Amino acid sequence: MRYCGRLFPVLLLLIATAAAEPISFRRAIESALKRSGTMAIAFADQTKTRQTYLAAKNNYIPSVTFGSGIGYSFGIPLSVIGSAPSVFSVSSQQSIFDPYLRSNIAAAKVEWQASDLDLLDKKNAVIMETALVYSSLDNIASKLKILRDAQTSAKRSEFISTERLKEGIDSELDLKKAKLASARIQLRIIDAESQVDILRDQLSKLTGIPAASIETVA
Repeated sequence: MRYCGRLFPVLLLLIATAAAEPISFRRAIESALKRSGTMAIAFADQTKTRQTYLAAKNNYIPSVTFGSGIGYSFGIPLSVIGSAPSVFSVSSQQSIFDPYLRSNIAAAKVEWQASDLDLLDKKNAVIMETALVYSSLDNIASKLKILRDAQTSAKRSEFISTERLKEGIDSELDLKKAKLASARIQLRIIDAESQVDILRDQLSKLTGIPAASIETVA
């Protein structure tokens, strides 16, 4: 049972490592842009302002109406849009000069251009945030690998000091120094692991990729 209890955490670590999927920097950025709610709102605002501009501009497009007075009628024949009864009629209406309408179109165009800039600004912000989190995670994950290698060396030094103490070669002070060095490295590993967990969670929220399966590509 003691052996199984020691083996269980190792198995969990191996499973988590096997489930981890290398996520490239480009993929993280693309996933963040697709998932970002800020980007979705900015894109919706851009679409709205563009449609508002097109609606105002369409007032200068002529509206043409076709009609005909042919057909059975009883009493006074009905006219088509106020014109006299005719076999076939065509009428057109268009704004030629309207300062108020031109001002509305200009304002709508400015809002549309501003929404384009706002969308670009939001896109750059999402890219910057994702890039910082990704690079920080990759940096600390690399340091964590180095610390684990250092921990292995420290454990070896501690074991050697213990054996040398038994042989009377080293003193208890040497062993305490080896244990202290190992303990310091262990504390740094715990701190790095906590930072990795936090950054993975942040990157998961940005990209939508499960935190347990995130592994950066150096």
